[in-house]
Amino acid sequence: MDEKSEFEPEISTENTVDPHCMSCGMPMRTDEEYGTNTDGSRCDDYCMHCMVKGERK
Repeated sequence: MDEKSEFEPEISTENTVDPHCMSCGMPMRTDEEYGTNTDGSRCDDYCMHCMVKGERK
């Protein structure tokens, strides 16, 4: 069974879903939409509305 069935779905390993804020669920597509840590770096878990300079809003 080395041949692929015409009905077998092709699985993509590419991530096609935008990251979302862990608090409010807002999709974060651009750097501006991410929150900030206390040192001003980007916070990958929360959006700009939920995390400002390391403080959860």
